[in-house]
Amino acid sequence: MKFQFEVRSKPYPLKFWDNTIDFCVDHDEFIPHNYQKVILEIASQYGVYRKISMLNDKRGMLLYATLPTNQLFSEWLSKRINYFYKVKNSELIEDSDEIPCFPNSFQKHCWKLSNFTPLIPYDIFWYFVHKGIKLADYECKLNLDAFSVSTRKAYHDLYS
Repeated sequence: MKFQFEVRSKPYPLKFWDNTIDFCVDHDEFIPHNYQKVILEIASQYGVYRKISMLNDKRGMLLYATLPTNQLFSEWLSKRINYFYKVKNSELIEDSDEIPCFPNSFQKHCWKLSNFTPLIPYDIFWYFVHKGIKLADYECKLNLDAFSVSTRKAYHDLYS
């Protein structure tokens, strides 16, 4: 499973960064340490590999991620959904009744995620997204607005 997406800063929407490290450091204060630790542990259990680079406009990052198999992606997604409910998103008290939305709810709350694009055939991607949601013990919604235009179109073609 391969996919990529863009993240931009919610608290600093007009700021420019020289590199991804500075971008991440500027957002560390918004992320509870234990939450970050558990999320990284879940990622390592499922073999998630992430490559991060700055966007051309220097106002955010491009994240490229892979998981060893599509089945592991579904298992990783279900584990993230279940963890979301366990910690109630871990960041804001008002999130305690929130139903997570894939992909937005699985990124840092201080980041704005957009242009989520699978780098595999769309029908296979959507099948394994739905499988991951079904494997979870709790509800999860899709936020189609966070996906690239072609990914949204494929979803509507497949499920409408």
